[in-house]
Amino acid sequence: MKKIFGDDAPSPPLIQKAPSITTTQDTAWFLKHDLEDDLAYDVKGQVKGGTLDALIERLTRHDMMDSTFNQTFLLTFKSFTTEEEFFEKLIGRFNIPAPTGLSEQEMETWKEKVQCTPPPSRHTLKLTLVPVRFRVLNTLKSWMNNFYTGTPDNPILLTIKAWAEGPLRSAFPVANSQSFVASVDAQLKPQNHVSKVLTMTKQSNVPAPMLPKKLPRDGKGLKILDVHPMEITRQITIQQMSLYGRIKVVDCLDKAWSGDKASADNNIKKMIHHANKVQVALGSC
Repeated sequence: MKKIFGDDAPSPPLIQKAPSITTTQDTAWFLKHDLEDDLAYDVKGQVKGGTLDALIERLTRHDMMDSTFNQTFLLTFKSFTTEEEFFEKLIGRFNIPAPTGLSEQEMETWKEKVQCTPPPSRHTLKLTLVPVRFRVLNTLKSWMNNFYTGTPDNPILLTIKAWAEGPLRSAFPVANSQSFVASVDAQLKPQNHVSKVLTMTKQSNVPAPMLPKKLPRDGKGLKILDVHPMEITRQITIQQMSLYGRIKVVDCLDKAWSGDKASADNNIKKMIHHANKVQVALGSC
């Protein structure tokens, strides 16, 4: 709508309750969600906002998984919180305390369906509901494997690894903790930080470069008009494609390429800067 009406366009209406609520009146009170009222939904039932604690609860709900919401959250959370606070909130969910006033039978039900306390035998674990601790672990794995955009020397990685080798290992089978530690170790390796770029496979029909008839030594004194227009076009295309291939999703968030505070490492900003340089160079001919 803003494309048509500009910045004065009305925002989509928000509703406090989702049109479809998974919990019903028959759901035991200790299995319901504490912060459901702190979320705002659009008319389609998609989460549009909420407090950080409510968003974390939604991210790790024991009775459902909203994959669209989870991916959106992991992609954008650094725009409204820090990695340290996000990890701290997840650990708080992992260590979720039991409600007070539960009977012995209710406590067992809560442990099974919400917290997920591993039973004596794996065969007694019901898989109809994936409790909170599994949600937390899967969220951390997804973050490390698919959405981590930091550097290998980020202190948060060592903090996460220490937790995985300590509290996580004591709460879950070793196989789960080792798998997650491997995901963290992959981010700690310097070579993992190299951006993926698009590369062209060699073609047998690649045209030969159209060099000037008189090519100055070391290229000094070469003018743009000395080079064939087709060759100029080819070289600019190669450079632009190289820059384009380095653009990551996080470069596009919240117009991170614009403004005085824009990082010089933003790949969209680099591409714009290159295009401006080409425009100036061609305009001076």
